[in-house]
Amino acid sequence: KHKQQLLIQLGDANVKFKDEKKNLILLMEECAEVQQVCAKILRFGIDDTNPQNLKTNRQLLEQELGDVHAIIGILVENRTISPNQLAIHELKKLRKLEDWYEI
Repeated sequence: KHKQQLLIQLGDANVKFKDEKKNLILLMEECAEVQQVCAKILRFGIDDTNPQNLKTNRQLLEQELGDVHAIIGILVENRTISPNQLAIHELKKLRKLEDWYEI
């Protein structure tokens, strides 16, 4: 039920986010923030605490990936990208990663 309420809220919010250019700028910014957190994890460790906000790098990564996920949801809702194509490319990527990891 909680997930359904969240999806309804997100659906209502998407009405406000119709500017494709702004949405793509937001996606770029959020992806850059994920890169920054990944660099901090590689330098200091995933459970290191950021002294400025007292969050661990793991918490920051979860936050930034959640932000990216939200923007992806907006892009899907606005039909900028297709959820079906997104799923297809996700599976293709997982297959490539299997080869890369030699699983």
